[in-house]
Amino acid sequence: AIEQIIWLFFVVNRRYRNKFLTSWILPKKKDSKVKLWSVLNKIDFGDWLLLYMIARNIDRVIFTAVADNIYPPGAGYYPDEDEEDPPRSAFNTDSGEFSDRHVVKSFSDRNNIDSSFC
Repeated sequence: AIEQIIWLFFVVNRRYRNKFLTSWILPKKKDSKVKLWSVLNKIDFGDWLLLYMIARNIDRVIFTAVADNIYPPGAGYYPDEDEEDPPRSAFNTDSGEFSDRHVVKSFSDRNNIDSSFC
């Protein structure tokens, strides 16, 4: 009965559930706590519950690493990576034609790939 009251309290009160989850981060990692807190303020209870279950079932050191690498919704897949190297296209940008020099036509051709591509 008391456990149900505690869960009801967490469902209703975002501030205390966020504080409870950030307590799973190592004490000396203040920047991880701040980052997780900013993410927790932007997610709903279901997402919070998933993070709570993860925190409860892994080591605090690992959860701290997870908190360092989690981003708020809408941040994209890898928001910290630079987009300096755009992906190579199989199309020739000058003529607009498809280049098949990067395509392996059969299994026996796998050793004959142009080495400039790799």
